[in-house]
Amino acid sequence: MVKNILFTTTDLTQWWWVWRKISRLSKFFFNKGLNNFFLGYYDIGKKYKFYWKYYNRKEKLIINHFVALYKLFSRAIALKKFTEKNNIQVIFSFWEKANLPNLISKLLFKNKAKCIVQKTVDINYFSKIDNIFNYLYKFADNIIVLSNKTKLDLINKYWIKKEKIKVFKNPIDLKEIEIAKQEPIEDKYKSLFNNWKITFINIWRLTNQKNQELLIKSFDLLHKKFPNTQLIIIWWDYEWWYNKLSNLINNLWNKDIHLLWFQSNPYKFLAKSDIFVLSSKYEWLPNAVLDAMSCWLPIISVDCPTWPKELLTDREFNTYNDFKEISDISIEKYWILVPNYNVSKLKDAMKLLLNNKELQNTLRKNVLEKIKEFDLENVWNEYLNLIQ
Repeated sequence: MVKNILFTTTDLTQWWWVWRKISRLSKFFFNKGLNNFFLGYYDIGKKYKFYWKYYNRKEKLIINHFVALYKLFSRAIALKKFTEKNNIQVIFSFWEKANLPNLISKLLFKNKAKCIVQKTVDINYFSKIDNIFNYLYKFADNIIVLSNKTKLDLINKYWIKKEKIKVFKNPIDLKEIEIAKQEPIEDKYKSLFNNWKITFINIWRLTNQKNQELLIKSFDLLHKKFPNTQLIIIWWDYEWWYNKLSNLINNLWNKDIHLLWFQSNPYKFLAKSDIFVLSSKYEWLPNAVLDAMSCWLPIISVDCPTWPKELLTDREFNTYNDFKEISDISIEKYWILVPNYNVSKLKDAMKLLLNNKELQNTLRKNVLEKIKEFDLENVWNEYLNLIQ
């Protein structure tokens, strides 16, 4: 019977959604009577509240290809020693730089613990060198992916047995979000939501990947005919992109586009908004869409590669043809899907939903039912079944 579980990842500070996921999963396992361990590679500074015994190698952060290669093997050896010392039966690794030591430890150093890796990033966005390492994934006992597209790639490009690959949803805590939604908005932001304007919202990182530039240009076209609208983008991460988008907004002379610095509780803003818009060039796991669904928002999304199309559909995605990108606006059961990189089409979709209250209400009702599939308890039971 499995009793001791080890979690490992490289960085709990940059990838906030990784530590949030590990924290919640460790709590679930703890409540099921399992012993959790965590082996980190860098000092995370702030010690988050996790349900485990915490160990850290406190490596120095050195960006060098030779050092990186050395670290792969030294980490693999450390995993083997840690596993034997603490009688670890299952190792969960998250993110590529933690997955590779887990795989090497099993392959070269005969680590007997069950090797479970979560492959978050779509393989098409790796370099050629990174893709060479993808062939190691066949030695995992199980591979957790978030998308059937990633599963197809692993089977067809890297010859991995489909039985090893598990497609699990990304979990959210609906009870926690319901409480967070009720928190009052700070006084300095209240005027944004007391101005009788229809609010379009987008949250999380400002990056080239998220492509808020497309969203801003589309909204500006809409705003010219519908001045009773506003766009709020809650952002964090890259100040360079903030400066670039601020310049774009200033050049458009649009005072109804607002960039708000990172909010620890975005749900209270989502709950007071009207429509969520995703404009990304590509996505791995758009937590922002799940957050918007949990706040009952109707959603407009561009048809970007990989995960989003699977997220809000009841269709099966078993072949590459199922992922074929659309050429025109498509009203789906749970959202409105728009061809990517098309300013005019995105503007038209925003106009369509803005003028159709009945459609807004239908989408709200449908996402309210759909989001229940992503509740913590449902998803974590799949993880528990995997190790038993």
